[in-house]
Amino acid sequence: MSTTIFLLPEQTRSAVSIASERIDGLLQHSSNVAQWWVDLTIQLDDLSTRLMVEGEQMWRGLRKQLTDDAPHLSSQIGRIDDEHEALEDELLRVRILAGEAAGTAERLPTVTKAVTELMARLTRLDQWTTQIMIDAYERDLGGEAS
Repeated sequence: MSTTIFLLPEQTRSAVSIASERIDGLLQHSSNVAQWWVDLTIQLDDLSTRLMVEGEQMWRGLRKQLTDDAPHLSSQIGRIDDEHEALEDELLRVRILAGEAAGTAERLPTVTKAVTELMARLTRLDQWTTQIMIDAYERDLGGEAS
């Protein structure tokens, strides 16, 4: 049995996903060179913008549909709402930290750790959102939804 891997063209992947990949790439090659700090802060700014625009637009539409069609998932919806807001705050905090620490070799580990934790939270939010869609879909397929 062979496994086929399909790569999605950049146009079909989410903008947040693309920005996240770029940040992950920077973390893999962290350096105290000035350009690395510039690239990191640019990517954090880009992620912030994309998260606020794309994330909010997509989540608002999905949230409304889930609230209407799957009220049994209201606690999970609330958890995602809270995490979305907390993630935006954390992203701002990490961006400020990166800007203040730029060029400081001894603060590089602190910044990379903060960015790594931020990316883990973003991944977790994405997983929660995917799971809630699966839960709503499975219940609907099971004929239990109205």
